Amino acid sequence: MRAGAAAGAADLAGCASGGDAPTFEEGFEDGIWEWEAGAAIGPEVDIEDFDWEVDVSEEEAAVGERSPRIWNQGEYDDGVTWVVSPVPIESGSSYRIEVSGQFWSGLRDALWLAGGWREYAFEWTTPELSTDTLYLAVGTAVIWEADATHYVDDLSVRVEPR
Repeated sequence: MRAGAAAGAADLAGCASGGDAPTFEEGFEDGIWEWEAGAAIGPEVDIEDFDWEVDVSEEEAAVGERSPRIWNQGEYDDGVTWVVSPVPIESGSSYRIEVSGQFWSGLRDALWLAGGWREYAFEWTTPELSTDTLYLAVGTAVIWEADATHYVDDLSVRVEPR
């Protein structure tokens, strides 16, 4: 089964947060809205043969009642599934960007370290950019022959001009 693009409106507050307010927050209580789902797999397998799903579920949630469920088929020992959303910025500026989110897994292997919810975060300082849109993508990869189900919730993006 495949998931297609979701339609609607993500909760974007502008191109620069200014202060402590995040530029972008997503708790997925109203669905995946402007988030577009996608998948990829290595060249030895046709994408049509790789099964993946992205939907909103009430099975797990870090905040609220719902979160996106990302499922990857593990049969090919390979494959990536994600959701992506645009984040508007002003062209011609450089930025300091902070991203954080909660990710759930039942797996107990190196990337996941423990089953359940875990916060992941990163920072990025950009050079001057000539685009007016960045894209936030979150997802999971299969690296062994086992189907994998993960959940994503409580995403926050802070964009500050430098």
